[in-house]
Amino acid sequence: MAGTWDTFEEINEGNGTIALRSDANSLIVTAGDGGAAPLIANGTVVESGEIFRLIRNSNGTISLRARANGKYITAAGASSALIASGTRIGAAQEFALIQET
Repeated sequence: MAGTWDTFEEINEGNGTIALRSDANSLIVTAGDGGAAPLIANGTVVESGEIFRLIRNSNGTISLRARANGKYITAAGASSALIASGTRIGAAQEFALIQET
């Protein structure tokens, strides 16, 4: 079960793009430093650095592409920070989308 720090509200930004609001602190997830910095929920408004393209992969996972730099959100390891650094979708860029019912 995902904890509060791992859950987010999806904000529809139109045209297949979204922003994410953290359930832990109600702030918007940001791909700071033009996408080079780890993702962090510290935004108060949705701007370019807070917008992601939601991609539904054929295997049932999702991927997110940061508008800030056009790269895919990557989880390099189990305890690594998420960074918009992927140039293609592979296992490190695939995430499970668990929707509340």
